[in-house]
Amino acid sequence: MTGSGAELDPYVISTWDDLIEAQVMMEADFETYPWTNTDWWILAADIDASGHDFTPIGSWWDGHESGSFCGHFDGQGHKISHLTVNRTCADEYEYFGLFAYIGDWAEPGYVKRLLLEDIAFNIITDGWGWSDTGGLCGWIGAGVFEDVGITGRIRVTGPADCLHVCGFAGQIGWNSGGNLGGLTRCWADVDIVVEGITDPDAYIALAGMSQWYCQMDAIECFTKGSIDAGGVGYTAAYGFAEMNCPRGELRDSYAQVDISNIDFENGWAEGFGPCLYTSLDRCYVACRLPPNNPAWDTVCGFNGGCGDYEEEGDYHILACFWDAELAGTDRVDDEPGETAVPKTTAEMKNQATFALWDFVSTWDI
Repeated sequence: MTGSGAELDPYVISTWDDLIEAQVMMEADFETYPWTNTDWWILAADIDASGHDFTPIGSWWDGHESGSFCGHFDGQGHKISHLTVNRTCADEYEYFGLFAYIGDWAEPGYVKRLLLEDIAFNIITDGWGWSDTGGLCGWIGAGVFEDVGITGRIRVTGPADCLHVCGFAGQIGWNSGGNLGGLTRCWADVDIVVEGITDPDAYIALAGMSQWYCQMDAIECFTKGSIDAGGVGYTAAYGFAEMNCPRGELRDSYAQVDISNIDFENGWAEGFGPCLYTSLDRCYVACRLPPNNPAWDTVCGFNGGCGDYEEEGDYHILACFWDAELAGTDRVDDEPGETAVPKTTAEMKNQATFALWDFVSTWDI
């Protein structure tokens, strides 16, 4: 591998061996305070990872606190295909993805122009309490992500107390203030399966994109694929994301995810949301949802949940639509006067439905 890691002389990754060398170099940085890597890296060629088992960069369970990637990784339009992660949890908190942890609350990491194609992640919890899994990263503390795509499957098996399993990143932030970056033209087309949960009170959070816990905008992003929640546990499954108090913006984005196998005594499924204190502009939702439990109202097509305007600011929902026919429910859970509009499948395929949308440079039907 060539380069010095400087902005004008980045490390150049061209082969599988280069990728492993990069992993070793970053892990060396993670061993000592401040447990970060801030170098510049570029991917100079497509890499086929077939036949290899990959250890996430910065893993928690290797004997030290999880290292945080706070550098710059530019895929330059290249892809890493068939990335395989087979891991059995060996500690209370673990993170799985290409990276285990990106950014922290003071310093972001940067990833752009990268495709992870046909990932195959198989995580066995082995009874340990908490793990976060996403295609790119288990946990994002702060970061800027542009033109990053994920395809493939993630399977998590075994009993656990708490799981976050999402197509792009297991979690984004945690009760932290300020703008911690954003996602632009990022997407995930991932099939997620959770199985082997035995505790009905286990918290299982699943989403096509991620679970937000900070301000991080998402612009022109989308999710596809499927979520099989396993049928047991206090499960929350979302076609796009759960955005808890991010105080941000989500616009020109869509979700087309099939959600199934929810424990409706303890869990719920929503095509989009909840998006607390988030402005939603021009969002499209066409998610197939499982049948509703009328005793609990466990299924919701769209949950904007803008929040308390007086305390949190002027957040809104504008020109958002969802396919109530495909979802099998017309239930929506938003603030009064601020709601997405349910439509039929035929209407969702008609450009005339979306009067305020840009069909020149952003959208196409």
